[in-house]
Amino acid sequence: MLGDPKLTTYIPEDIKNNLVSTLSSKRYLTEWGVATEAIDSPLYEDDAYWRGAIWGPTTLLLVGALEECEEIKLAEEIADKYCRLTSENGFAENFNAHTGEPLRDRSFAWTASSFLYLAAKLS
Repeated sequence: MLGDPKLTTYIPEDIKNNLVSTLSSKRYLTEWGVATEAIDSPLYEDDAYWRGAIWGPTTLLLVGALEECEEIKLAEEIADKYCRLTSENGFAENFNAHTGEPLRDRSFAWTASSFLYLAAKLS
């Protein structure tokens, strides 16, 4: 909201650092983007909707939060991975975190919108 302090005002530094460390680990950050479940978790499945797949809306939320926390390099890396994912594999509803394979509906508006927004930020 306008006039609100940055997100970092609300999150203690040690907690922010822990979140950034976890998110940027190979447990979540794959070649294609951020998995919605740690890829080494017993709950992870390649096509289990919110237990592993990469999604446009969560990618946007993470990129925005990282920017607010002034973690610009990681935000750009995630945005770049997502743009490459969608450029190579289309605008499916979600994607396999290991392979980038498109899952579910093969043409989804929020995926395309997420791509357009992130691509514009990267250029």
